[in-house]
Amino acid sequence: MIVGVGDSDLLLLGIKPLTKKKKILLMSENSQKLKEFLESVEDKEKVSLLYGKASDLEVWRKVNLSETQTVVMHLEARRCLDAVQILRNVLSYAGQILAVLDEPSELEKLLYELEVEVLKPYEFLSGRLEAVVEGRGVYRRLECFGKGEAVEVLVEEFSPLAGMRLREVRQRDFRIALVIRNAEAVLPKGELRLEVGDRLLVVGRPQKVENFIHSLVIGDYRFPLEWGDKVLVCGDGKEVKYIKGILGTGRFEETRCSEIDSLDGSVGAVIFNKKRESFFGKNYIKLAFERLSVPSFFMQGSHPYRKVLLFLGEDVEEFTLVKSVSLLRFLSNSRADAILAVKPEISAGDRERERIEEVKALVDRINGIYSLALNLMVKEGNPVRETLKLVKDYNLLIVGYQVGRRSSFFSPYSPYLVASKSPITTLLLPEVDD
Repeated sequence: MIVGVGDSDLLLLGIKPLTKKKKILLMSENSQKLKEFLESVEDKEKVSLLYGKASDLEVWRKVNLSETQTVVMHLEARRCLDAVQILRNVLSYAGQILAVLDEPSELEKLLYELEVEVLKPYEFLSGRLEAVVEGRGVYRRLECFGKGEAVEVLVEEFSPLAGMRLREVRQRDFRIALVIRNAEAVLPKGELRLEVGDRLLVVGRPQKVENFIHSLVIGDYRFPLEWGDKVLVCGDGKEVKYIKGILGTGRFEETRCSEIDSLDGSVGAVIFNKKRESFFGKNYIKLAFERLSVPSFFMQGSHPYRKVLLFLGEDVEEFTLVKSVSLLRFLSNSRADAILAVKPEISAGDRERERIEEVKALVDRINGIYSLALNLMVKEGNPVRETLKLVKDYNLLIVGYQVGRRSSFFSPYSPYLVASKSPITTLLLPEVDD
């Protein structure tokens, strides 16, 4: 049985999907609100109502706690703590307690000490309650109450994490510190591919950990929040306004291109209106590849982005696909293709063929999880040449790259060459080294 405490629309909306699977008891002083909710439920026989205050011991004595799996509360923090203290300290309830708090509170530490999992409203409405009740997703949050936070995560069958390599997951200010697989600790090396059933210990700054949960555990991407919530804008015009409209943040700060060099941890993306100052001037594409660890747009006036092309190359194919999901979901009415240039069949080895199959499998997986229609094109030949043949027919080019990787005449780096020569707006996605 699930006990819901409160009568907010948020609580009732979050609990409603569970009425088809679990017995529900709702507790509140607002009898009219609960009656209206009961009328809206199909399986009315699974829902019972209890009128009274959550801080009233006699009300709780009417609840069969021995059959209660989870208690969910959406109350003000003080009232929530009072109810939890009755459950834990007086009635010795040892089951699961979830508390949804609208705002951060100094009482959260006391709630954690009483083994209460505190949820934010967006977590509660993003299938988080069902995941917790059914033992899926994030099942333990270890609060550090300061600059850091630790969360334990379970990789599920349909989780975006399943099949990803750790280096494709890592971002600034948070890390997967430990992987538990089959009850054994596995060192979290960059090439380790995550599997269903893995348990991950994720540590980092609270906001970064929260964005990780939101995007890769819940599966609700908000580009570019997994990097940061502030966007630096170099330039203005219609395309800048268009890009602002497709980003998941409202924090924009105007700056000069020449002043962009090192970035603080709050920056999530940069918008450039030029690739370089002049022929002999500062090269901003080169700056991005060498030093920028956040995504960067290089505008060419090719908006709106009705046709998007992903360039997959130089060992960042899977990273580029995964990190492009948020924008592709937002641009769901746009056509999206990905190009993978490979060696001719006659000279391709087993590793090349294996690489193609891995990319195909990931594209199928992304399409299935996120209901996308991303089309993979496998082309034989030079990756730069094959991409530039196609790119003029698109509005946005997305290129993944490894930060710090340089390109030279004797050691060309295809992502850099493609981005430098692209005639359309290009989004660069940086893969950060360990």
